[in-house]
Amino acid sequence: MRRAPNVHFIENGSGKLCGVRLEADFVSEHEMGIGKIENAFAIPYDNIEKYPGIERRSVKCLPGDHAFRFVDWGEKALLFYTDMLDIWYGGFMGRDEERIADIEKSFESYKNWKDRKYFDEAIPYKLTGEYTGLSDDGLCGAWDGSGFCVFGYGKQAVKYLKDIYEAITKKNAAIFLGKSSNNPFENAGLNVMILSALPHDFIDMMKDSDLDHIALMEAHHKSDITNKLKKAFKEHGTESKFGVDYMRQGNYSFWMALSPAWQDKDDHSKGIQWWLNPQNQKDNNFGWYNEEQLMLWPEGKGPVPMTEEQKAKKGRY
Repeated sequence: MRRAPNVHFIENGSGKLCGVRLEADFVSEHEMGIGKIENAFAIPYDNIEKYPGIERRSVKCLPGDHAFRFVDWGEKALLFYTDMLDIWYGGFMGRDEERIADIEKSFESYKNWKDRKYFDEAIPYKLTGEYTGLSDDGLCGAWDGSGFCVFGYGKQAVKYLKDIYEAITKKNAAIFLGKSSNNPFENAGLNVMILSALPHDFIDMMKDSDLDHIALMEAHHKSDITNKLKKAFKEHGTESKFGVDYMRQGNYSFWMALSPAWQDKDDHSKGIQWWLNPQNQKDNNFGWYNEEQLMLWPEGKGPVPMTEEQKAKKGRY
């Protein structure tokens, strides 16, 4: 697991607990999805057409006790799930029971200290391998695609973590990735939410978003843009000019990403555009392009192929 730069509780408009959010850092472990967590809790995330909305993010079963735990020390508590028998943390490789016992031992050693600062630094270090303070909600934690852990300090934090744990055990919970803002450069954090506490408008918005995504992917597949482009590169003899053949066997790769989005999210009749991240970064521009612009690419025309001026400018940096 890797440290969450911030961990905080989510409350609804009336101040009722909705769940906890572990924000993402710019590390690969926070960019690879949460497939193993979804498998462990039988969350049907990939079945978007059958379970659009909050349903495909909902907990359907529980993993074994050894993997999913809530440890309550009165004024401090730990909620965690991991699919790994061995976990690296704080310079020590140990099994889960040893990990819990070591944290509990630290708690007993430091809980009576007048100076709480050392303890508040020691526990996050044992969880995440880094010295970091607690958030404003008295929390710290870590997560990756295969697990999560949250440490809480204070009566309110302990109560809230216990409420979340009990909601999960009753399958009244949802676990999913999501952003806290519209910042396109922000990675999606991990949300562990209480289903029955989520506002209806949020649930409706999530379902609408999934239905919109289904429509978008249908339009993407109908366009057949990937096959059209590959066929056009071959017909124009420009595979080697704009693509990359890593194995040198005539199998050219043209993009690392070709991701669809609506040109106008409020008016789908305007069609879709694609975010292109080209495999050959020396001769091609990345960016948003519509189908007409993309189909000019194999001919060496349009906005995708770099001009000589663009190549010269890029070479200076």
